[in-house]
Amino acid sequence: MSDGTTHYENCWQSGARHYKCAVKELAACSSAFDKQQKQLDRNADQIASKQAQIDRLMMEYCPDEMSFEQIARWKKHQVVKEKGK
Repeated sequence: MSDGTTHYENCWQSGARHYKCAVKELAACSSAFDKQQKQLDRNADQIASKQAQIDRLMMEYCPDEMSFEQIARWKKHQVVKEKGK
């Protein structure tokens, strides 16, 4: 080789560069994934909140039209509030 390095050294240096690049890309992908997961969690919370509102309104205004699944879900989300809290 003209610069005094062996083929093995050149391969090792090239591999090290590729590894560093891959580590940076992985970190960027991981960060993007975390942001997307947080957004999905927020969306799921909003959907659950809207579904609870729908179930509450249906139970109040048209309980006879609720399915067994809706009634079970509504019952599951009922919380007894303790006095003084």
